[in-house]
Amino acid sequence: MYHNLNVFLIGLSRMTQVLQRHMLHADNINRLEESSLQLEAEDSLCAMLSKELEDKTRDISRINGDDLDALSLDELMKLERQVERGQTKIRRAKGEKLRKEIVTLKGKEIETAKENQMLKEQMKDVSKEHFSLLHLAAESDTSVPSSAPIQWLPKKDNNSISNTFLTLGPPVQSENL
Repeated sequence: MYHNLNVFLIGLSRMTQVLQRHMLHADNINRLEESSLQLEAEDSLCAMLSKELEDKTRDISRINGDDLDALSLDELMKLERQVERGQTKIRRAKGEKLRKEIVTLKGKEIETAKENQMLKEQMKDVSKEHFSLLHLAAESDTSVPSSAPIQWLPKKDNNSISNTFLTLGPPVQSENL
């Protein structure tokens, strides 16, 4: 009986191994079928994308004017509508860019006009100050002789808005500038 039990256990062990291999094989077959289905889906997607790429390449070629002789009248009319739609989009984008450029330039124009007005006012103030100095010099006891020239010399300060000032008296040599 002990011998029968051993034979039974060995048989059971081998039967379990056979069943495990069968189940593993079945799992592998299922995985292969899933992989096969996935590959088929990828192949069909690849084929569809290749066809779409081919169509788009042909459309671009036609838009560029290549192979127009091979097109039928309907295809030529379709191509013409596509080109017109493209031109409309291009004109719209170009118009928008031009409008933005105009707005930017108008802003710069306003800014420049303000700067010009400010500079004019500063020049008026400088002119008034110079006139006052001349008037004071003419009225003072130590007035400058009328033969003494009035000179405008550049200021040494680079940060100044106005780059001129008035000096009374004899001409200054250019070396001193």
